Amino acid sequence: MSQVLMDAVRSNDIDVLRRVVAEDPSLVNYRDEDGNSAVLTAIYHGAHDAAGLLVAQGARLTVYEAAAAGDATRVREALDVDPDLISSLSPDGWTPLHLAAFFGHEDVARLLLERGADVHAVSMNRMENMPIHAAAANGQARLVALLLDHGTEVSVRSRDWSPLHLAVENGDEGLVQLFLLRGADADAPMPDGQLPLARARHRGHHEIAALLAGADSAR
Repeated sequence: MSQVLMDAVRSNDIDVLRRVVAEDPSLVNYRDEDGNSAVLTAIYHGAHDAAGLLVAQGARLTVYEAAAAGDATRVREALDVDPDLISSLSPDGWTPLHLAAFFGHEDVARLLLERGADVHAVSMNRMENMPIHAAAANGQARLVALLLDHGTEVSVRSRDWSPLHLAVENGDEGLVQLFLLRGADADAPMPDGQLPLARARHRGHHEIAALLAGADSAR
């Protein structure tokens, strides 16, 4: 039954999910062999209806699920009980700030930062990144700006990727402009040695290439 549950969660199949939960209400709190909850799996897959149904049916949210869901009230309650959660890691290696940053939940991120979250905390998974990389990878410009305002280094590297590199790779013109305005090094080679300007041209990101070329000429 748990496999049916998780398949329904991933596909956002509300009819099947409702039936499974009705048959076994305890499944709203199901966690897989790696410790990842059905709620967090739903959020990761963009299955917002499934996540909402699980929460409505009584799923208990940890600080990680609450951060990913943008539930600042539950994040605050969790931290009030255990302040050390601020620097703890989810079963798949993310801090609460990583999750809030990636999913663009500014209220949660502000709360975490006010409570002392480390903007340079490195995830303990294959990404080995920091919250600003998580935000940049998902195009969360407001979260990027917030993290920079709270002391994140603009050109900090993760597996040799800077936040600017991620924005160039994803063709995110707005983020590229933001990083350049905040002093990012436009000439820092990407992990494969290619310069950001060359990568933008290769990808056909002409507006980004113009921004990068302008940054070069301004030096």
